[in-house]
Amino acid sequence: TQVYQQIIHNSQQQLQEEQHQDHELQQKQQQLQRLIERQQQLQLQQLREHHQHQLQQLREQQEQDMELQQILDKAQLQLQLHDMEQQSQEIIEVAEDLKRNFFLYHLIYESQNTSLSPILARVLASAV
Repeated sequence: TQVYQQIIHNSQQQLQEEQHQDHELQQKQQQLQRLIERQQQLQLQQLREHHQHQLQQLREQQEQDMELQQILDKAQLQLQLHDMEQQSQEIIEVAEDLKRNFFLYHLIYESQNTSLSPILARVLASAV
């Protein structure tokens, strides 16, 4: 019976050791699980920060694009205004030419119907 008791004692010791090892293993698994969760939280936080940074950069780029678009719009309006001013000036010059020519033609017409000298009539005709 001594042998049996020794076997039982050894078995109990071995069981206790295994239980102790199981407990240690369980603690290590829990530690590992906590480390994994912490690592996941850190990665998630880094991802959030990266996305926030990208969003901020996108907002800044959009603001710059809007400012550039406003500058381009203003430049285009200035060009259109310059073109309109140039066209207005050309219209004024054409109107002045028409007015001058009308006056000369009127003088020529009058000179032909009145007793103006033929020399004056030729001078007026050459001016047109």
